[in-house]
Amino acid sequence: GPLFTQLLLADMLLFFVPTVPAVVDHPEFFGMLGVRLLLVIVVGTAIVMGVTAATIEIAGRILHREP
Repeated sequence: GPLFTQLLLADMLLFFVPTVPAVVDHPEFFGMLGVRLLLVIVVGTAIVMGVTAATIEIAGRILHREP
């Protein structure tokens, strides 16, 4: 419920704190390397989400088929 959501959101910062010094220590991330890296992350995430959705859709059709 809402309590779990508040707890999760309160701890989300812990996931991002280690990335800030890494980006600051590597200024090349602000150039073309960073753009390419961001593109790979976005495309990879979209592929994973698409394959997951397709898998769930196929499994749903198989499990809810009329005998």
